[in-house]
Amino acid sequence: MIAPLFATLALVAAPQQAPDLTTVVRATLEHCVSGGPAGGGMVTDLSDADYAQPFRNEHVCGLMAEGWTGDDGAMAAAARAAVGAEEPEWTGTVRELQVNESGPALWTRLEQVEGWAPASLLIIEPRPGERGDVEIHFDPAG
Repeated sequence: MIAPLFATLALVAAPQQAPDLTTVVRATLEHCVSGGPAGGGMVTDLSDADYAQPFRNEHVCGLMAEGWTGDDGAMAAAARAAVGAEEPEWTGTVRELQVNESGPALWTRLEQVEGWAPASLLIIEPRPGERGDVEIHFDPAG
């Protein structure tokens, strides 16, 4: 009887693992698509980034993150999937290398092909293996 009790206590007391940035990106953008209110503020307990800051205003929804090491495209793919930007109705560039005042980064710019006010998605991320900032802007438009 005591052994099952200790097993139950061990399960209850086990700490939860912090989410990774890809999980936070997916959840944030799914929330954006659903039209819910602004998120709950800064996420500081991430397994692979310093922090993430979701945001929402009357036009754009997304997040900014710092201290994330670029991956092989999984984060960008999760963002695209969360807003439906994998479908053929979206056009643009995916993970194109651009250099600006912050240095080199991969840019994904996608827009719906049709619609009176097409939705758009912008993802700026560090190159694979490099540590840097992430910006994701989703405009659901009309």
